[in-house]
Amino acid sequence: MKKLLSIAAAVIFLFPLQAQNQQTMNYDQAWKKVAELEQKSLPRSASEQVNQILRKAIAEKNSPQTIKALIHQGKYDLALDAEEDTLIFRHLTDMLGKSTDPVERSVLHSMLGELYLQYYQKDRWIINERTAISGFVPTDMKEWSKNNFYDKVVEHLNASIESYSSLEKAEVQSYGPIVTFGKDSRHFYPTMYDFLVLRAIELFSQVGEDMDLSRSLAKKKIALSSLFAPAGEFGKLNFDPQPGEYNLWALETYKKLLVSLSKRNLNTSVVLAELDKTGYLAKLRNAHQQYAFSSLQSMLKEWGNDPVSLEIVDKMADIYTTQIEGFTQQDSLKRTEKTKELYDLLHKTIQAFPNNERTSILENRLLQLTQPYFLVKGNNTFDAEVEKKLVVEYKNLRKLNAKLYRLDSPLSAVYSSNRGRQQTDEKKTLIREIWIPLSSRQPYERDQTELELNITEFGSYKLEFESDPVAEKEGNNSFYFSVSGLAVFSRLSAKDTYEFFVVDRVNGQPVKNARINIYKLPGSWYNSALTLETAIPVNGVGLAVYNKNISNNDVFYQAVAENDNGSPLHSFPWSYYPQEDRRTQTAETVNLFTDRSLYRPGQTVFFKAVATTTKDDSSQVTANKSLEFVLRDANDQEVSRQVLKTNEFGSVSGEFVLPQGSLTGYFRITTHNGNAGFRVEEYKRPAFEVTFGKIETTYQFGEEITLTGKAESYSGV
Repeated sequence: MKKLLSIAAAVIFLFPLQAQNQQTMNYDQAWKKVAELEQKSLPRSASEQVNQILRKAIAEKNSPQTIKALIHQGKYDLALDAEEDTLIFRHLTDMLGKSTDPVERSVLHSMLGELYLQYYQKDRWIINERTAISGFVPTDMKEWSKNNFYDKVVEHLNASIESYSSLEKAEVQSYGPIVTFGKDSRHFYPTMYDFLVLRAIELFSQVGEDMDLSRSLAKKKIALSSLFAPAGEFGKLNFDPQPGEYNLWALETYKKLLVSLSKRNLNTSVVLAELDKTGYLAKLRNAHQQYAFSSLQSMLKEWGNDPVSLEIVDKMADIYTTQIEGFTQQDSLKRTEKTKELYDLLHKTIQAFPNNERTSILENRLLQLTQPYFLVKGNNTFDAEVEKKLVVEYKNLRKLNAKLYRLDSPLSAVYSSNRGRQQTDEKKTLIREIWIPLSSRQPYERDQTELELNITEFGSYKLEFESDPVAEKEGNNSFYFSVSGLAVFSRLSAKDTYEFFVVDRVNGQPVKNARINIYKLPGSWYNSALTLETAIPVNGVGLAVYNKNISNNDVFYQAVAENDNGSPLHSFPWSYYPQEDRRTQTAETVNLFTDRSLYRPGQTVFFKAVATTTKDDSSQVTANKSLEFVLRDANDQEVSRQVLKTNEFGSVSGEFVLPQGSLTGYFRITTHNGNAGFRVEEYKRPAFEVTFGKIETTYQFGEEITLTGKAESYSGV
C-alpha cells in the first residue's frame, strides 16, 4: 500500500521552478519537517504536522498543497491503521465534490485514476480470482472485481483531460508541489493538458495488459501498419473504445495528444510524442519489427536538420542494436553490414550537432559500439602430440601480446574458474612472450586470429594478455590450459565414496599404470598450500575408488601416470547421492502458534508450541525438553527471551509483553527449528471484537476442544 500512496506525479521534460515566494518557502520548511519525522519513524508526529499544513492550505485555498497534504495524510493514516487503505479515496473524492475549479478537478481525477489502478495492482492476485461483477458496483471496494477497478481508472483518467480549454491555458508550474519537474518541459509540454495526457497514457498502458491488443485492433478493422503512420494519418484512426475494451485507451489518448500538439503547431513535441508511441507499440512485437524502423527513417528524413533528430537516431540505435545482437556466427557478414550502418549514422549525427547536450547520448552509444575488447576461445586441455591452437576474437585493438607461463601448481586454474579471480601469489615461470598479429579494421569491426602454442611438455600453463588500447575484460585477461595425455571421469557412487576412471585422451583406452592423487587445502584459499592426502592406483581397467574420511570441503583430484602430471586439477563432485535413505535421519520440529496475528504496542502475546521428533516416517511428541524462545522486533533485534519445558504431550505455552514506543512492524517469536510471526501496529479498536481467554489446558492430537470467548460490540451509544 505504500506504493499506492507514493503518487507524486512525474513526467519527462518538466521544467524546474525558478522563483518561490515567502509563502511557498514556509510550505517547504513544513514539508522538510515532515520528512525528518518520517525518517525517524514517527508517523503520528508526521501526521500531526501534515494536518497543520492541510488546514493552512485549505484556509489559503492552495489546491496543490491541499492535494499533497491529503496524499501524505492517507499514507500516515495507513501506517497508523493497516485497515484504512481506502481513506485517501474518500478524502480526494470529498475534495473533488467540493471543487469548482476545472484544473483542480482534473488533477484530482488523474490522481484518483492512479490510486484505483495501484490499489488493484497491489492485490491483483486476489482480485483476479473474483468473478466479474456487471450491472452494479459494490459499496465496499474490497469486494470489487477487476473490471470495477478498470472502469474507475478509465472514468477518472478520461475526466482528467476532459476540460481541454481550461487545461490548455494552465501552466504546469502552477502545480509544482505535486509535480516532479524535469528539464525542457515548458518548451515541449507547457500546459497542464500535456502533463495530464502524458500521465493518462502512462497509466492506460498498464490497463488491460493481459488482453490481446492485436485482436482488439482487428475487431476495429485497424491495420497494424497504420499505427506507425505519421501523426496526421494516425489522428484519423477510429479507436472508439467501448466498455471493456481497456487496451485501446492508451492509443486513443496518444491520438488526442498528437492532435492537440499539431493544432498548437508544437511540431517538435509531436515528434517526441510519436517516438514515445513507437516505444509503446513495441508490445506488438512482430508489427514493431516490421514497421517501426521504416517509420523512424521517414521521421529522420523529415527532421534530419533539426536537433530533435538526435532523439530519432537514439530510437533507431535501439533497433539496430537488437538486430545486431540477433545475428548468429554464420551471419557475420550481415552483422558487420548492420554495425557499419549504425556506426555511420551515429558518427554523422554527432558531427551535425556537436554542441547539443543531447549529443552525449549518441556519443555513449558510439563508445559502446567501438569498445576495444578481446576474447580467447579454445580447449583447456591438449594432448602432448596434437596441434595446439587458440582462437582470439578482437575489436578495435592496435596491439595484443601474451606472456606464456608454466605453473608450479595446477591449483591456480581451479581457483580462477571456481572463484572468478586469480591467485595473487601463484608460482609461475615465464617461458616466452608472444606477439599476436592483428589486422587493421574499422573500429566497430570484429575479427579473429589464431594463436599457436608450440608446447609438448606435460604440465599446467597460463597465458597473460596485454592490449593497446586497454580492452574491455571478458572475464579476466588470462587463459589457463593443460598439456596431458590423460582424461579422467568421476562420479559419486555412494555416500563419501568416489569412483575415478582414467583413459587415454586420444584413443579412449584405459590407462593401467595411472593413479589418482587426492589433494586438500587445510586452510583458506588465501593462506593454504595444496597438500597431498593420498594416492590411489587404478586397477586393470583404469578404475580407482576413494572413500573420503576427511572433513575438508576443498578436496581435489588429479590423474597422473609416469611423467604425465599435466592433467587438470578437479574439484570433487558435489552431487548428492540419491540412494541415501533420508528416512533414517532424525528431524526435530517446533510448531509455534500465537493467539492473534495483529497486536498493539504494550499488549501481551500469548503463544503455544508443540515439539515433535520425526524418524523412520513416524512422528512423536518431544516431552520434557527445554526450549528457548526469543521475541524479536521489526529490526530483528532481540526484545526478550525465556526458557520453557514441554509437558508430557510435547507442548508448552508462554507469553511476551510487547514494548511501548518501539518501531512497529513485523515481529517474530523464534526457537530452534521453529518460529511464528505477527504484526504490531497502532490500530483503532474494531467496532466488533471477539476475544478468547488464555488456554490453560493441554490437549492431545485428535481430542475435541471447546473454546470460550467474549463478543463485544461498540455502538457509541
